[in-house]
Amino acid sequence: MSVSRRFWFLVGVVLCATILCSAGAIWFTSTPFLEANQAKVIQDQAEKEARAFDNELAQYQQLLQFVAAQENVVSVVIGYVENADVVSNYFETLPRPDGLISVTLLDALQEVTAHATLQGVPKEAVRSPEWIAAFEETIKAENRYAPAVVKLIPDTQAPYLLMAVPVFNRGFAEGVLVAEVDIDFDAVFTANNVTRRSFVAAADPGFVAEQEALGHWVESVAHDQLSLVSIPDVEATASVGRMLLFNVMTAISATLLVSFSIFAWLGRATIVMPHKALEQQKEHLSELAAVAENANDAILVTDLEQRIIWGNPSFEALSGYKISEVRGRKPSNFLQGADTDPDTRAAFSHAVRARTAIKAEILNYAKNGTPYWIALSITPLARDDGQIYGFMAISHDVTMERQQRDDLAAANKATEHLARHDPLTGLPNRRVLNEELELRAKGEVPHATLLRIDLDHFKNINDTMGHDAGDYVLTIIAKILTENSRKTDIAARVGGDEFIVLMSAGATSDQAVKLGQRILEKINEPHSYEGKPLRIGASFGVASTLDGLIPLEELISSADAALYKSKESGRNQVVHYGSSLHDAVCFNREISILMQRALTEEQFEPYFQPQICAQSGEICGFEALARWHSPELGVVMPDVFLPVAAQMSCIEEIDECIFRKGMKVARDMQRRNLRFPKVSFNVTAARIRTLANDIELREVPANGPKVAFEILESVFLEDQTDLFREALNKIRNRGYLIEIDDFGSGHASIVGLMQIKPDFMKIDRRLVMPILKSKQSANLLSSIMEMGKTINVKIVAEGVETEDHALILRHLGCDVLQGFHFSKPLPHAELVKFVEGYQPRRFFPSRQWVKRA
Repeated sequence: MSVSRRFWFLVGVVLCATILCSAGAIWFTSTPFLEANQAKVIQDQAEKEARAFDNELAQYQQLLQFVAAQENVVSVVIGYVENADVVSNYFETLPRPDGLISVTLLDALQEVTAHATLQGVPKEAVRSPEWIAAFEETIKAENRYAPAVVKLIPDTQAPYLLMAVPVFNRGFAEGVLVAEVDIDFDAVFTANNVTRRSFVAAADPGFVAEQEALGHWVESVAHDQLSLVSIPDVEATASVGRMLLFNVMTAISATLLVSFSIFAWLGRATIVMPHKALEQQKEHLSELAAVAENANDAILVTDLEQRIIWGNPSFEALSGYKISEVRGRKPSNFLQGADTDPDTRAAFSHAVRARTAIKAEILNYAKNGTPYWIALSITPLARDDGQIYGFMAISHDVTMERQQRDDLAAANKATEHLARHDPLTGLPNRRVLNEELELRAKGEVPHATLLRIDLDHFKNINDTMGHDAGDYVLTIIAKILTENSRKTDIAARVGGDEFIVLMSAGATSDQAVKLGQRILEKINEPHSYEGKPLRIGASFGVASTLDGLIPLEELISSADAALYKSKESGRNQVVHYGSSLHDAVCFNREISILMQRALTEEQFEPYFQPQICAQSGEICGFEALARWHSPELGVVMPDVFLPVAAQMSCIEEIDECIFRKGMKVARDMQRRNLRFPKVSFNVTAARIRTLANDIELREVPANGPKVAFEILESVFLEDQTDLFREALNKIRNRGYLIEIDDFGSGHASIVGLMQIKPDFMKIDRRLVMPILKSKQSANLLSSIMEMGKTINVKIVAEGVETEDHALILRHLGCDVLQGFHFSKPLPHAELVKFVEGYQPRRFFPSRQWVKRA
């Protein structure tokens, strides 16, 4: 064999040995890399699907947490109000994901307080173990922003999720908002050449270990409450690896063949060729790995001039452009349009010029002109020596996410508007008014002027013409307030028929009074509803801190006092909170403070005014009247303290004190063998109901004085109900008498009297006083007394001031007389002296007595 043949033989043997050794070396060195790369691709795909699933759940969690934070939802959970539709009201107006099936609101005891079925049929997971577990975990949440509790519910057809968020009130979870969520798992987890199938399961360590043992990839989702299992397509990824190895071996073989050919002809200097070829192949493999890692996002590779070199199919699907038709063009020239934010475009241009990475959202346009939003990140590409040779742009479509954010922001704005404005009139509500007053309080000069408005007899409009008419009136008032006040004024509706105009800074009380008079004139103008005339009146109260009488925190209460004075003075007028009213309010405030102690120390004492039998002249009873023995004020009369007591809602306490002390006096008079046949006590309607249910209220002793309860005629009419009559019957069955006080003021009817069947009717003093000069008044009293005889009710006349009053009333047939002619109301000690020295002839001289007999 010639040297040449041996050379070529040796070259061939060496070449074959080199190829075989290279193949073996490549196989053993590349296999771990390919396996690691395969695992990395599968891991990235699983992590991406886990992020997609968590993002899907985040939409539902944000929506549920938003609804759970609403004040009216919290009020329903803690039991302040009952509103079974509070959940459905929100979810019918708010944008919501398609998978939301139903939402249930539970209180802390797992009781359902509200429910809403949003689509389809509820999955009926209520009270399942997963439901109970979700409730118990959620109710332990430490704050309202805690991750939602998510439970996977198995189902024969398809699994679905339970998602629960806490309802917080003052730092404590008072309830739970639970939603049934039907997520389209096939849409979230799409099969590809990396993952054959993905599914969600409960986070169970044993199950996770089992899946990992099978070669499946497991990711935690929903804050470690669930597990996402990805079943890799091993065959597909292995096929890619084999193809990669085949291509590498083919390239290496060709390279070795060329190298050995050159070596054979040139002898040396070609040993490094395979190494360089391998380095070039390694760089190519690194680029392929980067592309494979981000293959689900749209990718563009550009040169330093931003001209497109390469793009992936995801970019073509997103933009509608083929890479072949845009290669060499700048993306900004055809993807961005007139509505693309110029500041964002400038930021990207600056980053490219500076060779720095940047990430932001930007508006692009598809080939067909459709706008879409992307989250775009641009990263410089550099060689091993650090030299930058181009850019990689990675983006994904965020149009839906931005739309959801915009919808949620719009919903929040609408909700905030509803929370700050009256839905009927569109006026700001009390919250806006309070916020403005707080701002005034924080200003350099904390002053404000306020006009408070309350409609007169508004209830009559609702009762006679319907609530639609009442709503119409309220809109008229709102329009008048808006048109007649300045733009810098705040006209607010703060109650049913209550309005407030907070004047702009610097406005005086005189300006507020003029505004009130102008508004009142507009209100008093003729109005109609559905062709029927409307009579609208209003009372106004004006208060201002600029008058130097009140601080800002007392502004509203002072306007209330002026409004109350307006109604007390005849309504339909504007009253200013001036110095005289301020003095009266301060006095009432002082009375209120003293009355608190008076109730505790029982400073109220009964005074007794005698009641005289009109026919015999003998004492037939006494009326117990309240007097306040104040250490600071002396003896205070009822007309002074009763209005304050009514505002403090303590009249019933005063009545109870007078009743107890009055009965003690009655027992003392009985022990003294002094004439004390009957005692009457003034009571309120609330007191009647309390007495009827008081098991400690003893029956009237047969041998003791009779006891009567006097009820105002106006109260008698207003409480003309079955429950009220039942309470009166309970009291009457215990031996107590019932009297109607101030009869004749125009409230009670004959039918009402016959239903109640009182024992006595006390004629209003305003009917008794004019009988000396008015025959008409005398005739009216005569008719009342005839009516009393007809229904077997005795007549008591109060206001008997003179002997002539007494004689005329006796002649008219009155049964009982009471008034200053006989005695003023007497304390206990003076009462004893009066009874001991009482003689009928003192008040009825014998000559007149005989004449009238």
